Amino acid sequence: KGSRVAVVGAGVAGLQTAAALLDVGLRPVVLEAGGAAGGVWADNYEDFGAQVPVECYQFVDYPISHFAKEAHEGVATPWKRDEYRPGSELQVYIREYVRSRPGLAECLRFRTRVVRIEPRKDGWAVTTEPAGAALGAWRQSTEAFAAVVVCTGQYITPNMPAFAGADSFRGRLLHSSEFLDASVAAGKRVVVIGAGKSAYDVAIASVKRGAASVDIVSRTPRWAVPRHVFGLIPIKYFAFTRLGYAAFPPAYLKPGGLWGALRRGELSALLSAKRGLLWPLAWLYFRFMELVIYLHLGVWAPNRIEEDLANAGGQVLTTTPKKLMRSGALAQHVAGLRGLSEGGVVLANGKELEADIVIAATGFKKDHTGLEQVMAHADIEKDGAYLYKQTFIPTLPRIAFVGSEVASFTHIVTAFLQAQVVAAVLSRRLELPSVAEMRAEIALWKQWKRGIPFTSERAAKLQVHFHGYHDDLVKTLGFNHRRKRTPWGELLSPYLADDYAEVKAANLPVLPKRAATFHEVVTAV
Repeated sequence: KGSRVAVVGAGVAGLQTAAALLDVGLRPVVLEAGGAAGGVWADNYEDFGAQVPVECYQFVDYPISHFAKEAHEGVATPWKRDEYRPGSELQVYIREYVRSRPGLAECLRFRTRVVRIEPRKDGWAVTTEPAGAALGAWRQSTEAFAAVVVCTGQYITPNMPAFAGADSFRGRLLHSSEFLDASVAAGKRVVVIGAGKSAYDVAIASVKRGAASVDIVSRTPRWAVPRHVFGLIPIKYFAFTRLGYAAFPPAYLKPGGLWGALRRGELSALLSAKRGLLWPLAWLYFRFMELVIYLHLGVWAPNRIEEDLANAGGQVLTTTPKKLMRSGALAQHVAGLRGLSEGGVVLANGKELEADIVIAATGFKKDHTGLEQVMAHADIEKDGAYLYKQTFIPTLPRIAFVGSEVASFTHIVTAFLQAQVVAAVLSRRLELPSVAEMRAEIALWKQWKRGIPFTSERAAKLQVHFHGYHDDLVKTLGFNHRRKRTPWGELLSPYLADDYAEVKAANLPVLPKRAATFHEVVTAV
């Protein structure tokens, strides 16, 4: 009690982790390289925003109903359910969350970049330097902490491809994270490279700002889903309910195959598109959804939608891109990229697109800089880092990862539940299993993940499988994972933040003192 814990990052994961640590009597110090809390919401490309309605992206302990009670500068109108709000308003919401939690603001250290994290006998040494300062050891300082929680998120280092011919291009080459002012596109010929949500956002913003032409180039299109299916049913009733989730293969991390699922009475035993007894119905359901999406959004992708949404992610779109393509204001090209030329972009088929600005909406990549001595103990493979519950390295129990090695459709709630598990462990309200038991579960996680198509981030990608993961974390804390009042609600009602209001580490008793285990002694040494 009272031990100092370093929390790296002040995004929604870092803030919720700090709040959970405060609740159990620990002293978090949040180290943030930027100048404000919020992570990706603090600074991003123009017109960015959440791709889920506000009720699907809210803090468990600061629901939108509280936020909407009063007016806030920067928020046009009070928030309501089933609304999609811009990133600037989400940043206001995050700022108000900090204000709503006593003591949280005092934990934040801005413009503090973590340079290195090293193990010590009694904890961790964290070396930092002022963000933006010229490199030099004389600007660095090192502090001791009892534990460290890494909350740097999935979106750290821009993934900027090395385009052939980039040196000869006479225009401007940007990553989407640098597209902060869309007015630069006015009167320009813009080519956007990418297939995700950021590519469409940047392209639409360029059209709005009066670009002379806008083209999107994507080698492999991804499935998108509409905000409202048939223009009526909110997408949360498909992705955020247990019934909708049960149809996606493969079923979450459960041994025993089909018969094991049947014995446990799981919906996936009936509905899973690959192994369920009624799998033909699930298969038809997904093919029907593909047709609906094509007719509604004009999007078609070569992969099956259940595979795209389970791993690559997909995106939630409006009908705006389809309307702009019909009007000729936006053009889309499904083709590989040969490289850049003096005057634009050369496609693999030889076609050249003239461009004044080329924007790479090619996402981000993981960056473990400064964590080399930590990640040397982790199980890292070509498809990512495999941790115990994607939170702990078995042989290093005093360091944890929240929101950094896992990504889901409801990231803010996922981070909350991870933070509660971490707070429970660090405050001795929850004891981790043995190293052997943790490694056995990691092996099971790995086996499950190998049933999903390969990507370099497959280990961390949960997406629609967040239901199973959330259940796992809730049960680990000792709470009932079935949070709804009725069986019908459990089946058909979307799982949202308010379902987990009581799931907090602070509600658990402190474990009795005991002698250190052999595992703890070895780890300390």
